Amino acid sequence: MARKLLDWKLKDETWRVGERTLLVGVVNVTPDSLFDQGLYLEPARAAERALELCELGADLIEIGAESFRAGSARVSEAEELRRLVPVLKLLRGKLPVPLIVETSKSAVAEKAVEYGAQVLKDPTGLLIDPEVARVANESGAALLLQHMRGTPDKWARQGGMKHAAALVHQELAAAISRALRYNVPRHSIVIDPGLGLGKRKEHNTDILLHLDRFTSFEIPVQISPTGKPFHTTPQVETAFHGAIAAAVAAILRGVHLLRTHDVPAMRAAALVADQLLREGRDMSGVHDTRTAEILPSAGEVRGPVTPPAAVTPPPPPEELPASKRPIAPRLPRSPRPAQGEVRPARDPRDTRYSPSESRPPRAPRDNRYSPENRPPRDSRDSRDARPGPGSRPPRDPRDTRYSPENRPPRDSRSGPGSRPPFGGRGAGPKDPRGPRGPRPPRGRR
Repeated sequence: MARKLLDWKLKDETWRVGERTLLVGVVNVTPDSLFDQGLYLEPARAAERALELCELGADLIEIGAESFRAGSARVSEAEELRRLVPVLKLLRGKLPVPLIVETSKSAVAEKAVEYGAQVLKDPTGLLIDPEVARVANESGAALLLQHMRGTPDKWARQGGMKHAAALVHQELAAAISRALRYNVPRHSIVIDPGLGLGKRKEHNTDILLHLDRFTSFEIPVQISPTGKPFHTTPQVETAFHGAIAAAVAAILRGVHLLRTHDVPAMRAAALVADQLLREGRDMSGVHDTRTAEILPSAGEVRGPVTPPAAVTPPPPPEELPASKRPIAPRLPRSPRPAQGEVRPARDPRDTRYSPSESRPPRAPRDNRYSPENRPPRDSRDSRDARPGPGSRPPRDPRDTRYSPENRPPRDSRSGPGSRPPFGGRGAGPKDPRGPRGPRPPRGRR
């Protein structure tokens, strides 16, 4: 288990992410939020909730004024600014952590940067308004690119998706390319595969299973499991406890940021997962070279096990008896001498045809089937007998099937003249016309 250590540049500072999981607390200034139920539409209450999340352990605060629930319609730029700007004014200079503003409109992004936002999050991956990347580049704010499949009002009519992780990876790579075309520094970008944004439970599970695709970008990765369904067998409700399990699994697979509405619960899960990563990193470079110990019984203390004695190496080949020495490698055969040419003397190193002491003993001949050891043949066995007068058993005199008196009578039609008459298949007088009518006189046409 390992997580990459990366540098993430915010507006005024650079963070080293990967040592621990960063928690992003969410405040939705929308009337149909799944968790807030419109509680933070009042600016004072929303600002109070943001400061409370900081005290609970949030490392960043995200504020969004447009809902991206399934079936929700888009809001106008004026309505989004009307909800967002009063909260930003109340939090200006009071928030101890960086502020993330979620928007897909460049005009709203400009206002957010003006009121102190250090990170701009586009949930559509720069598909609706790529000018958000220009605002991030000009202001120096970091850019968080989230994947969304279509728009919320069309999610119910969308079909299935094969290989969800591969498709999301491909489209996030395109979003990164769009940001780089606006000269956004690569170390200022964070990506989020967007669990639940146009994706079904099996898609969310597939993305969690292949998170290594997204960590291969060498860019910090954020995950948002709160309130997202996941595939289980048997299928159960995974609203809250499933989010906790998905968060731990994502952290162990290399995720750097965890977006949540419930900071205390996710903080406990992140601490456990971070500890596992930390201990795994510490143990990865340590090799235990201690001698194995036998577990002592009650009241008994035993020392380390004595290592086994060294094995005596086998004697060299020259000390072996002649019958057990390895056969020398075969030397290449000399070419056959031409006619009249004298054959050269044999190489003394060639022991292939040396006396028998250099050869292994020959195995005794297998004489199990020799004539003297063959068992006597049964006189009743006639398989090897030659055909002759006495090789066929005599016919049973009681078998009268082929006697002359029992032979069936011969059909009279089976001899000469038994063919049917000309002109038809059956018997009858010969028809002079034949099968095609009367034959014309010979010689006249």
